[in-house]
Amino acid sequence: AEKGKRTENVDFMVKESPEYEGAFRFETACRRGYYLAFFPPTDLRVVPLLNEVPGRVLDFMLVDFSASLKYKDLEEVLFPAAEPHRGSFIPLSQLRDCKEVAGYFKKVLQKPVWDAEDFAAYFEGHFVDWEYKASDQTVRLRPLDERLGQNLRSASSTSDATLAVLSAG
Repeated sequence: AEKGKRTENVDFMVKESPEYEGAFRFETACRRGYYLAFFPPTDLRVVPLLNEVPGRVLDFMLVDFSASLKYKDLEEVLFPAAEPHRGSFIPLSQLRDCKEVAGYFKKVLQKPVWDAEDFAAYFEGHFVDWEYKASDQTVRLRPLDERLGQNLRSASSTSDATLAVLSAG
């Protein structure tokens, strides 16, 4: 970009990570010592190398997209499968038979898809997000307002309640 003008494009030079074998760092081509950094949970910024910030990630692994499923946890597979029906009960069999859920169990966990008892235990342990009815084997992803209510009920302090409200989505 011309002086004083901003551009959305940045050229990077790829460098091997000095800390992690097989990982890379992305240094800006226009400003030495500035690297692409990830700040959990969702920020990606260009920062100076010497500006140490807790939680900053400078080293990246390049992974074949087909292998990315290995790095997901069950929640990241179940949520998208249930999201279109958020707030409504769906048969557990619909969730179990979902292509992504079945694929996760086969490829990542290398086990058969759980039976109703195993899913019931999972949903009971994740009651803030899920409601399970054992009587008819249906489950629902709680609506965001109800999820917030669950978090507020389990808050043990004002700061916990504040955090629940701020992270409500």
